[in-house]
Amino acid sequence: APSRQVPLPLDALQIQRLLGEGGFGSVFLAVHQDKQYALKRLSKGYVVRAKAEKQVALERDILTMLDSDFIIRLYTTYKDQEYVYMLLELCDGGHLFELLTACKVAGPALLPSSVMFYVASITFALQHLHERRIAYRDLKAENVLLDKRGYIKLCDMGFAKFVVDKTHTLLGTPEYMAPEVIDPPHAHDHMVDWWALGVMTFELLTGQDPWYDSGIEGDDPMAQLLAIRDSHNEGFPERMIPKHLKQAKDFMSRLLTIRIRNRLGSRGGAAEVRQHEWFASKSFDFDALLAQTLTAPEVPTARKTHQPVPETLGGHSCIKTDEGLYAPVVESGSDWDAAF
Repeated sequence: APSRQVPLPLDALQIQRLLGEGGFGSVFLAVHQDKQYALKRLSKGYVVRAKAEKQVALERDILTMLDSDFIIRLYTTYKDQEYVYMLLELCDGGHLFELLTACKVAGPALLPSSVMFYVASITFALQHLHERRIAYRDLKAENVLLDKRGYIKLCDMGFAKFVVDKTHTLLGTPEYMAPEVIDPPHAHDHMVDWWALGVMTFELLTGQDPWYDSGIEGDDPMAQLLAIRDSHNEGFPERMIPKHLKQAKDFMSRLLTIRIRNRLGSRGGAAEVRQHEWFASKSFDFDALLAQTLTAPEVPTARKTHQPVPETLGGHSCIKTDEGLYAPVVESGSDWDAAF
């Protein structure tokens, strides 16, 4: 594993504010000697109640293996009687979905040159995962964070999994799910990530989803999923892409290819994706991106809107910030948190 363990005790961290909630817990801004971190805190009782012990332990294991400038870094983990914690790299520039939403106010979506920067960056993040036999399985704009320079970092490894051959779980975000995940027996591998990149590219360029799922009565996730799957069969919605984006259209349609062996990335992985004419037509400088010497399209402004919290994490003073994401610890005999 990369040697970036910081021998920093939990009580040395000063907790400044709540950054967000989701999944199985809360994320706080933590500071130590002018260095800022994101501290993710998960209620052990809640994780057990949600039957997510394996998932949380696997997320920790996967993050420990990774060392990429395009993926959020895990520095160390902690545990106490009530919680497990992950000390993560701070990305305080929001996420791509927020950026897209803000841009929609002024126009349909992001500039094609901005989209190219973000998509190229994601190819390096996915390459890092795929080289380690990890399928990410949850690529979406909300999981792509921006750092203070405007560079992206993939976060949330909650759905990531080591996949040597195929795996058969039906999971993901419906709009981004590849056909092979939806179709029984749901057998899939890392190629689902290239499909999801096609969906994200479309979303960033047009401000819309490529798949049609309206007309579904009520809140029926399976019906929505099957409507999206029917929409896949109708083919790539070329009419929604402006004519001057010919290469981008080809890039997306090659990623959004139902037959896996014909999908962009199936033969040469990330290198094959980066060799597409969309990037070549603009002489995109991947070396400068990798060295992080390119100027990012958007430099986020510092965010000061987060809710302050008590400076202690111990005891019950912070439990109220967990709104429903807390449950008391019940001895289960499992040692799923042993590695924390």
